[in-house]
Amino acid sequence: MTPSSAPILVTGAHRSGSTFVGRILTKPKQVGLITEPFSQRHGLDWVDRWYLHLYGGMPDEALYTKRIEALLEGASRYKRATRAAGEGPSWRDVARLLFGSRDQLRYRMSTRDPRVERVLIKDPLASLASEFLHRRFGMQVVVLIRHPAAFAASVKRAVALHWRAFDFDNFRSQPALMRDYLASRLEGRDLEKLTVVENAALQWSCLYAVLGRFVERNPSMIVVRHEDLSRDPIETFRDLFDRLSIPWSEKIEQEIVAMTRPGNPEGPVDDRIHSLVRDSRENIHRWKTLLDADEIDSVRALCQDVADRYYAARDWQLEEAATHPA
Repeated sequence: MTPSSAPILVTGAHRSGSTFVGRILTKPKQVGLITEPFSQRHGLDWVDRWYLHLYGGMPDEALYTKRIEALLEGASRYKRATRAAGEGPSWRDVARLLFGSRDQLRYRMSTRDPRVERVLIKDPLASLASEFLHRRFGMQVVVLIRHPAAFAASVKRAVALHWRAFDFDNFRSQPALMRDYLASRLEGRDLEKLTVVENAALQWSCLYAVLGRFVERNPSMIVVRHEDLSRDPIETFRDLFDRLSIPWSEKIEQEIVAMTRPGNPEGPVDDRIHSLVRDSRENIHRWKTLLDADEIDSVRALCQDVADRYYAARDWQLEEAATHPA
């Protein structure tokens, strides 16, 4: 398998830019987008938990290998969309019968398009399977990382709208994950007493503690900071396209400029969770207005040992000028 034909996985914690990065990297017609097959809610029909941990030598490795092969071959099935309570039959029900969910239809279109030469899986929920996917299937893995305070601020806003705080039973119910990576972070901790911000910070520290180990063992996995993408999107994306052997074009550059330029909103507006069009440089600092000093201190306390690999002391300072390079 050559670099120009290898499947790609864009992962890392959610709220870290995977949707935006996945959309940009699949602008060329020869790269097909597969969206969140590891989602427990709307992903593949065999996914039964959030952040499934897959690894070499696991029980049922042969079964999971066949399932991933089917995913890459376009032969998998996404969970069927369900009708909301009280919603009557509609044309959507006919579409569900014919095609399954909207995600299933998009998946079929991406994997059966004759122009597609390789697929890109956009899925933060595949974080804990990324080493297995890299080693067993030769996937080129891009790990996105966002400042833990920015991640916690984004989650805080999402929970205030309609999200739920993370349930750590998704981690604790996976014995190998706890034994090999997370026991020291989660055992003996009263998780029910965590605030929303603390919950997000602990989730961040767990995910990147594991991903950090994966990257150490697999140096060809690519780490990209959200802040670098935001501060200099053109050069950061150019480098990423080159490392992934994806063709760059002036049209792609123009689209990135339009989606990240000054004058765009700093973040999502109204009650929207997602927004791909932003003033990317201003968005870097938005967490400083969404978290208070005590919340920032709690995030730092929970994440510092992992965050120090990626962020310097100046990246925690509230003075905006301190976060910009000289």
